[in-house]
Amino acid sequence: ASLGLRVPASRGTDGAPFTYESVAKLVGPFRTIQVIDTATQLTTEYTLREWVDYLETPPKDRTRILNVITLEFSETPLGDLVTEPQFV
Repeated sequence: ASLGLRVPASRGTDGAPFTYESVAKLVGPFRTIQVIDTATQLTTEYTLREWVDYLETPPKDRTRILNVITLEFSETPLGDLVTEPQFV
């Protein structure tokens, strides 16, 4: 039986990869998200654009290790591309 999970393909029909930038475009680059500094456990706000910039920075060049716990995207174009798994 299928779980019913649906996520965007790693490459679109045009052959372009699905990337962090793709998420930012579909959710909105100015959407604010809560970001946690793993060393201090302090939370700050980033825009999704800032978060993508952080993720695209080579790890050796990052000055902090940051984490995002959740990204709400259900009412965005990305939400139309994702179906959550169904459990019985």
